[in-house]
Amino acid sequence: SSEDLQEQCAKNNIHVVSVQSFYGDPAPARQDVRIIVGLFYEKEARKVFCEVYKEHLYGKHYVWIILGWYGDSWFIPTSEDELNCTAEQMYDATQYHFTTEMLMHSQEETRGISGMNSVQFASRLSARLDKAPNITGGFPEAPLAYDAIWSAVFALNCSMEKWKARNLTLDDFSYEDATMAQEIYNCMRRTKFRGVSGEVMFSEKGERIAWTLIEQLQGQCIVECAFSKTVSQFLDGKYEVMGYYDYRSDNLSWRNKEKFISEAKSKYTDLDDYIPPDEVVIQEKWIAVGHIQFMIFGAAGALGIIWAIINGSFNVVFRYRRIVAESCAEVNDIMLVGCIVCIVGIVLIGLPTERALVAVEKYFCHARALMLMYGFSLLFGSLFSKALMAHRLKFMATKHMVGEKAILAFSLHEIFIIILEEIKSWMFYTIIGLFLCMDTFIIAAWITVDPMHRSVQYFDIVDSHEENIKFRPAVEHCTSQNQKIWIGLIYSYKGFLLLFGLFLAYEARNMKTKQMNDSRFVSMAIYNVAILCCITGPVALIITSQPDANFAFCAVTIILCTFTSMGLLFVPKMKHVFFEPNFTEENYFGDGNLSFNQEKLNALLVKNNELKAQIAEVKEVTFYFS
Repeated sequence: SSEDLQEQCAKNNIHVVSVQSFYGDPAPARQDVRIIVGLFYEKEARKVFCEVYKEHLYGKHYVWIILGWYGDSWFIPTSEDELNCTAEQMYDATQYHFTTEMLMHSQEETRGISGMNSVQFASRLSARLDKAPNITGGFPEAPLAYDAIWSAVFALNCSMEKWKARNLTLDDFSYEDATMAQEIYNCMRRTKFRGVSGEVMFSEKGERIAWTLIEQLQGQCIVECAFSKTVSQFLDGKYEVMGYYDYRSDNLSWRNKEKFISEAKSKYTDLDDYIPPDEVVIQEKWIAVGHIQFMIFGAAGALGIIWAIINGSFNVVFRYRRIVAESCAEVNDIMLVGCIVCIVGIVLIGLPTERALVAVEKYFCHARALMLMYGFSLLFGSLFSKALMAHRLKFMATKHMVGEKAILAFSLHEIFIIILEEIKSWMFYTIIGLFLCMDTFIIAAWITVDPMHRSVQYFDIVDSHEENIKFRPAVEHCTSQNQKIWIGLIYSYKGFLLLFGLFLAYEARNMKTKQMNDSRFVSMAIYNVAILCCITGPVALIITSQPDANFAFCAVTIILCTFTSMGLLFVPKMKHVFFEPNFTEENYFGDGNLSFNQEKLNALLVKNNELKAQIAEVKEVTFYFS
């Protein structure tokens, strides 16, 4: 029964996906099952397999197991079925299914209690039929029915012997007499004899204990008949014995003759030893940064680190040259360290989380954010501090030289200020240190209050090139409960610095001082960093589910920012040092239109004094008329 089958499946760790029944229309609900057991009568079986054909629930991916007491050509539709499936379609749907049935014929030639063996019984029965045995309903089960009558006789004879002691006969039996019924049941359970169907005995549940015959319908059709519409040519398919199961000894005798159709080959003739799996295997497919892409950007990052080391060495070797000494070389060194830290961050972005040790997983996630934050603060902080100091000196110098807002506004766009006042190095270090302290505070609070952890984002299942295997794409993320708040805080803080840096860079775009002779190039570097970061930040948040694109976008931004910043600040100095002798070096570097010598400085100072005198005269005249 269905209940017993489910119970046995549960005991043997076989998962039953669904149990369905139907009345009338057997249209099945589509589920991802590959082994289907059908318990229905012959007419209903034809209805089911007609729907099986329509739903394409057959072929090498499916195994059907049905009852085995139908006729050999049961699948051919009859006029009474009213099915809209052809014989060819039914043959397709039923091909290579398995059947199980009780072994109804004894496999031995020994005669049973009736004096006949199974062959003699079948011969005598066939002689009394009006039509062929293969189209006679119940013919395969006739041996069981014959032996069932003998069983009933033996059970009643046994019971009557017991009833004699109580002066009872079979005429005294009634269905309300539980005692007599139990005695008949006990005698039936102890009944054992050899019949035409084999050894006859019953279980405690009253079920016939017999061997189970397992068969498979295997087609014998030739290539030419594969596309034929003639019903008779489909009758070449026959049931082949696969094995026997002995319930008493729990022994399965298997002959290894099973076949499964290969859809990759001829539809009916070429078979292989492919055994279909019982379900679609869902494999996780990790979406991570591609190895080639990682190696390419890793190599570019390595070149960037080498370039930074060369620039740092240049600063040390040629520190005695005025063009290097008067460019805040120490701050430029800090910028180079920031470039290296940002480039190292590329590796952490592209390295999948699962490669890290589980014990340090959350720290690895935070390390990504920390490296980028520190790298940004060292790189942009160095540029920001130089722009801020240049803006401060410009404001002080302009106020000192002109003194009045009207003339100040008139001269801001043209005059280039040269201040001889000393700028202390600790001012730059203080600004950069404040940025680093802010980063440390934010990341420490994040780790303490809401630490990040590894999470997996799954996507819709996709097909693979392999049969019966599908992929579930998955992406790893470093997330925390309030991650949006922390990211918003960092973006707001860094975004404000970028905007303020753009303002300072614009204000000091033409500024040239003795202590910072590269202010123009600092402004250009700030423009480059700010624009790229403002574009990359929002985009990186949008494409987090695409590791390749996210990594490429971030890596390109970091490489462009670092290479461009180092190029702007160091290439002009290198060009000047290598192509200009030391004794011809001017006070300040840049193109010829932006160079100022001492004579021009003196001329500007004289002009400034004249303007101050004119202002004083204007004030006196104004006072006189007032």
